[in-house]
Amino acid sequence: HNNYGLGYILGDEGSGSYFGKKLLTYYLYDRLPQDVKADFEAHHQMNKEILIEHVYHKPNANVWLASWCKFLSNHKANPFIYKLVADGLAEFYDLYVEHLPNYKNLKVHFVGSIAHYFSDILREVGAKRGILVGKVIKQPIHDLTEYFLSKEKSKA
Repeated sequence: HNNYGLGYILGDEGSGSYFGKKLLTYYLYDRLPQDVKADFEAHHQMNKEILIEHVYHKPNANVWLASWCKFLSNHKANPFIYKLVADGLAEFYDLYVEHLPNYKNLKVHFVGSIAHYFSDILREVGAKRGILVGKVIKQPIHDLTEYFLSKEKSKA
């Protein structure tokens, strides 16, 4: 039942590049709340030409887009930003979780910085949809190391 993402251009709902793309699109369309826009402009030199250059002419556009999630995380208490993130996570659940048979009887676990920094919203949106969110792990290397060390100890 895997439903793999379509990459950052056609999909990637719930990812850092998805949220960065949304933020920058709302900025360019002048749709950000005034306080968010003012903070954005105070800390970032951005215009349409710079954005186009990064997205269409420089390598790793998806990484650059994802880098804007720190700004979103800093403003997630703002109702507009909260809704932007909640809507993206709801779209993620709709596309990748809710098509699974018996998904309401499963724990859904997440790995990565987006899930980590927006875990409160992730859990809230999941709960509203009857999805039980299990572990949220920022960096899996720590859990993997612990797992393999415990296996080695059990062999000894």
